[in-house]
Amino acid sequence: MDLGSRNGTFINGNPVGADPQKHTNWDKVELGGMSMHWFFMESQDTI
Repeated sequence: MDLGSRNGTFINGNPVGADPQKHTNWDKVELGGMSMHWFFMESQDTI
């Protein structure tokens, strides 16, 4: 969700607006001058 930031927010090169977005593994998220890949770890049962 981006609420009018100066540089915008992008997911996989697409601009993000005010509506919430769903993410999947390895999505590229860009904020300001920074970019990162989103990765969700799977929970593992404890023995």
